[in-house]
Amino acid sequence: TLLDWLKHIIQPNVVRASPEFNIALSPKWAERVLNVIARAWPNTQKAHQDEVADLLKQQPCAPTSAGMKLPAEAYFPSVNLFKDLPTVTFSEGVPIRGNLEKVLQAIGVRKHVELQIIFNRHSLSTSLSYLHRSPEDRMIKTGDWTIHDLVKYLVSVQSTLSEDEITRLKATNAFPSELS
Repeated sequence: TLLDWLKHIIQPNVVRASPEFNIALSPKWAERVLNVIARAWPNTQKAHQDEVADLLKQQPCAPTSAGMKLPAEAYFPSVNLFKDLPTVTFSEGVPIRGNLEKVLQAIGVRKHVELQIIFNRHSLSTSLSYLHRSPEDRMIKTGDWTIHDLVKYLVSVQSTLSEDEITRLKATNAFPSELS
C-alpha cells in the first residue's frame, strides 16, 4: 500500500543507503514522493491518509526556497508577504493545486504567515526606523511591504485564519495613527 511504501522509504537503514533517495535530503526525490502520494490520495482511506500525514509531518520533506524543511516550517508559494519565507518550490515547475495541495495541507504546509511573525517583523522594523521616515512614510513602510500590503494579505488569508488568530488580530493595535 501507499502507507507501507512510505514507511519503507523513510526507514533509517533505507535512508542511509542512498542520499539520492532520502526524502529529507533530496528535493527531487521529495517532490516525486509527494506527487506519488498526491496521485493516490483520493483513493486512499481516510485512516491511511492520516497516518501518511503523521509520518510526513515528522520529516523535512518539503522542498523550499530555503532548502528542505519540515512541512510546518514551509509555506505555499501564494504566501508572499515576506521574501525570505521558505516557500515550497518544485524543480519540475509542478503547479500546487488539486490533490497535491490537499496533501501539502494535510502534512502541515502553511497557507498563511502566523500573525505573531507579522507583528514581530512589523514591530521590529517600525521601532528601528520610525524616526528616520517622513510623515507620509510613517504609515509604516517596513522593508519590502507596506500597511496596504499587510491589509491586502490579511484579506486574502482571512478564511484560513484560526479563531485564536482572529481574536488576536482584533485585540492588536496594529495600525497606530501616531507614535506616542
